[in-house]
Amino acid sequence: MQKKRFLMGAGILLASMSTTVPASAAGTGTWAGLYAGINAGYGWGGADTTVSSLPAGNPGGMKTTNVGVKPAGGVAGAQVGYNWQSGNTVYGLETDGSWSGMKKTTVLSPVLAPNGAPIPGGSISVQQKITSLGTLRARLGQDLGNNVLIFGTGGFAWGNVKTNANVIFPAVRYPVSQSKIKVGWTVGAGVEWAFNATTSFKVEYLHVNLGKETAVGNPVPANPPWQTRYDWKTSANIVRGGLNFYF
Repeated sequence: MQKKRFLMGAGILLASMSTTVPASAAGTGTWAGLYAGINAGYGWGGADTTVSSLPAGNPGGMKTTNVGVKPAGGVAGAQVGYNWQSGNTVYGLETDGSWSGMKKTTVLSPVLAPNGAPIPGGSISVQQKITSLGTLRARLGQDLGNNVLIFGTGGFAWGNVKTNANVIFPAVRYPVSQSKIKVGWTVGAGVEWAFNATTSFKVEYLHVNLGKETAVGNPVPANPPWQTRYDWKTSANIVRGGLNFYF
């Protein structure tokens, strides 16, 4: 009789505990709350560069040339965010910062004169590295049930971008080098699955656009009045997985 009463009391206690556990994190029926986590993945982008002579149309210069540069490499970092939920709609803010190993060097030869003839000994070299990336984004998602969330995201992006370029001839070269923090925008989408009330796994895609840049290379040794102009853009596509820990 005592054993029966004990089992009944334990059952009542467990039932009352299950109904009073706060639903404040993923895996408990809601995604609302503060979270932080880590991520890693792969990125590839575009730094296509247009190279032209200054002043434009000078007969001693080179034909305007497009150099395809496609930086690629690993990315890894951390994120922190906060979600609100209304029904099955989840919305929030997330910020992240990542190390980036995306880089690429492209060498093009020969260099062409304005009439299309190759210039002996000429070459063009362009390199771009993205050493770090960060975003501040809004997220809007839908709880599909079974601890699965799909979401779209977009907002502000920044990156530390290093670019080196050079047009090289046997007697003269036109180097430029830049390292700067560039700002732009990002947009993407993803899916997140909760293991339990405190841990989830996500997979997401982000497109990052950090805008355009122009630089002018002066001749080395000095050989006025000719110069070389470089115009390039910086963009990246990132696919990554991550873990989130809810508090």
